[in-house]
Amino acid sequence: MRTFLKKSILVLAIPLLTSCGLVKAELFLPETLDLDSSEPSSPPPPPPPAVLKQDAWGYGGTTYDVALSGSILLAGSSRGLTILDVTDPYVPTELNKLKGSSVNRLTKVNDLLFVANSSGALDLYDISTPQSPVLQSTLMLSFPQRVATQGSIAYVPDNASGIRVVDFSDPASIQLVTTVDTNGNAVSAQVDGGYLYVADDFQGLKIFDISTPTAPTLVGTYLTGDDALDVKVKGDYAYIAVSWSSIDIVDITNKASPALALSYMDYFNYYNGVEKLEIQGNHLLAMDYYNGLIVYDISNPVNPVTTGSAVPFATRWWGQPYGFVTNSTHLFLASETYGVTTLDISNITAPHIPYSYRGVNWWTNSVDASGNRAYVCENDWGRLTILDISNPAHPTYLGETPQGVTACSREIIYDNNYVYATANNGGMNVISVSNPTSPTVVATLDHGSGARKIVKQGNFVYVVYDSWLYIYNVTTPTAPTLAGSYGYYAHDVYVEGNYAYLAGNSTLRIVNISNPASVTLVANYNYPSGAITTYSITKSGNYVYVGGNENLGVFDVSTPASPSLVYKTTNTDVPENTVIVGSKLYSCNYDNGLQIFDISNPALPVLTEVYPMGGCLGVQAKDGNIYLADESTGFKILNEDSKRYLRLNKPTTIMSLSSLSTSSSKAYLADSFFGMIILDNTKPEQPEYLTRIELYSIVAPPIEDGNTLYVADQFVLKAYNMTNPKSPVALSAASRMATNGYLNSIEKSGSIIYAVESNTHLSIYDASNPANLTPLSTTAYASIRNLHISGDKLLAPSSAVGLRVFDISTPASPTLMGTYNSPGSAFHVIQEGSLAYLADGSLGLQVVDMTNPAAPVAIGTYNTPGTAQMVAKKDNYVFVADAGHVEIVDVSTPTAPVLKRTLNKSEFGNKNAKGVTIRGNYLYIQLYNGYEVFDISDIDNIHQ
Repeated sequence: MRTFLKKSILVLAIPLLTSCGLVKAELFLPETLDLDSSEPSSPPPPPPPAVLKQDAWGYGGTTYDVALSGSILLAGSSRGLTILDVTDPYVPTELNKLKGSSVNRLTKVNDLLFVANSSGALDLYDISTPQSPVLQSTLMLSFPQRVATQGSIAYVPDNASGIRVVDFSDPASIQLVTTVDTNGNAVSAQVDGGYLYVADDFQGLKIFDISTPTAPTLVGTYLTGDDALDVKVKGDYAYIAVSWSSIDIVDITNKASPALALSYMDYFNYYNGVEKLEIQGNHLLAMDYYNGLIVYDISNPVNPVTTGSAVPFATRWWGQPYGFVTNSTHLFLASETYGVTTLDISNITAPHIPYSYRGVNWWTNSVDASGNRAYVCENDWGRLTILDISNPAHPTYLGETPQGVTACSREIIYDNNYVYATANNGGMNVISVSNPTSPTVVATLDHGSGARKIVKQGNFVYVVYDSWLYIYNVTTPTAPTLAGSYGYYAHDVYVEGNYAYLAGNSTLRIVNISNPASVTLVANYNYPSGAITTYSITKSGNYVYVGGNENLGVFDVSTPASPSLVYKTTNTDVPENTVIVGSKLYSCNYDNGLQIFDISNPALPVLTEVYPMGGCLGVQAKDGNIYLADESTGFKILNEDSKRYLRLNKPTTIMSLSSLSTSSSKAYLADSFFGMIILDNTKPEQPEYLTRIELYSIVAPPIEDGNTLYVADQFVLKAYNMTNPKSPVALSAASRMATNGYLNSIEKSGSIIYAVESNTHLSIYDASNPANLTPLSTTAYASIRNLHISGDKLLAPSSAVGLRVFDISTPASPTLMGTYNSPGSAFHVIQEGSLAYLADGSLGLQVVDMTNPAAPVAIGTYNTPGTAQMVAKKDNYVFVADAGHVEIVDVSTPTAPVLKRTLNKSEFGNKNAKGVTIRGNYLYIQLYNGYEVFDISDIDNIHQ
């Protein structure tokens, strides 16, 4: 946290709280009065920047550490400190945010909070009122970590600088007493019984005598094989997290000669990624980069026993766990991307996220359920595991098939005390589960390699192998027989009535199975996109849904002999497995989690909900529940009660803000990962989260027209009814007309929407009826970057030709009427009156006279120091996003633009400005992972 010194009569810090979770926390500084001034009429100097600056939505960034004060959780992130109410641990409520530099670690000591910043600053806050931390003092160090304390002395691991000994007896003025060089990189410390234990990275464990608290004396060293990342002490043993290796248990009875008692790792720690440790009673809690939380019973310190584990969503891709804190019932985990994750540890031997059960190993990939039992295939070991789900909030283990027996590997189906399972190269197994504590393989049929998907109808089971569909008669489950086969390479099969629907590499094939001994071809449909691998197929009514490596296709099969494609969306997800319940399609999309589509209109699936997971592979629906098999996080149950635990309703950060736009009351944040995030922007300084529309990938700002929102979603133009802004309703969708790229920009005039496709085409859509968007035409133009409508003119910047001007007086038939060949590379344009302001890349700002739109001409230029990418205008000033900074250019004399001032990156978190937009007296600066708002009502006193 930066600190500023200033002589003043009064400095008043007032944190303002809201219940909406987006908070204004600003330091108000009155003007300084110079009592000795002989010129009282002179204007006072401008106030310095505020210590606690106005918050900007999406400012959370990566969460690195957490601290707990009663029911208040303090989370340190890459962009400051966030305060959350965790009275309900699974639905934290944001109370406040204090903006500062990137927080590295947090340490709570009574009513004080040490905040170690990556900038090197060690801040000390008073958190006697935890929702409103008050900064007491700051000490500049190098790269401080979590603090260990004894009395009023803090021992601060400071990386290569060693241990800093800090006196905080006066919180308003903490003092550096001395520095102890540890020879390594001090990254973690703990005080225990008059000794300081330091995890010193490549120098292992260091033990210091602190009987004289301000003068630590080195008494012992233990060299770990790899880097020591964390250390916790209990009794005569130190537990050390060793990077990518083990947990070393070191006997410290003789402090001068610590000795290895055990270097421990087990099958849970397959990738050996333990980074953080904590001890609760006789249990060691270890947070592993890949495997999440692992709990060990250390009643016998040199014989730890694994008692339980839980894999939070935070350990999946982009979700590295950084720090955690516990109370008696819950663990709060700070992680990359996903902010804070909560685990139930009320039973320390069985930590879990409610409604889930972590499998014994990875590759939990198929699931089925019936009554109070769930059946899970764990592929790594080939075992079938049976769980009791009578209490769905805490599924418990019942039994499993014997080790060494490959009972299942791909997919399972339960029916009447038997589980039918594909076992890859082992064919199909029939497993008796009448005794759930001891399931047994009772029959096997093997017809070659690659047994994958399996379905059952009546007395027949249908199994897809590498090149064949095999049909088995299971009238007697313990003695199945081959009833028929059909040669075809399919990845999945769906059976209904007399037909089997086969999802092949590049075709949908429908076969008649009324006589299993003589399967006949009914129809063969070649996918329009050519060869494409499919993974899943399901059916509802007259429609078949096929999930491929980059699409979800919908086929009308009301006439089985003539299937027709009615819808296809292209995206980056992979529907591994699908199931339909009523008007919803549930799709397992591996590391994109479970996606739920509304198929009330069967020919137009609408993505409505997403639940992040570690690797969703299997989904099944029974008894009003959705059962999920996840590669790394195990078995999960999804129902209306469990959604609060599993759903990421509000992103904790913006992953990649591709566009930012505002209307009179809304702000729209297009995020390439999280979809369209919509905020109530009635108070720009306090935006409130409203909702998020799940989309695939967005580049262009949306268009708000009354209660209708138009969104360019990757390759599809979509319309939503926004009458209730918290619950958008999909109206219609129209696919792009060109076929080689995204929709990059959209604008609307009357009932016509203009869209840039792949920067190479100008396309036109009829939006007179939002419930039926209609493509009209597309025309190729070289390198269109953006669109701007001014009256009956459409302006289109181009890196190839500068600025194109289209006449849209006949809206559905735009005609090119003029071109200005700018000297740079045109990115963005706005027009006001007869002048256009063009962001021209490396050639800065161009002022273009549009009096004759058939022959635009530049009349003024200001060459910005960077690359001009976007412009906005208020009064006589143009604001230019200049590849980092924001240049404010005075254009009151258009022929001679002159710089007014620069907003440097340091004024908005040292992040590059990607874009600018203005609404009223507010300037919005678009950053990579959020935005910031500045008050520009007074051009001479612009402030956040």
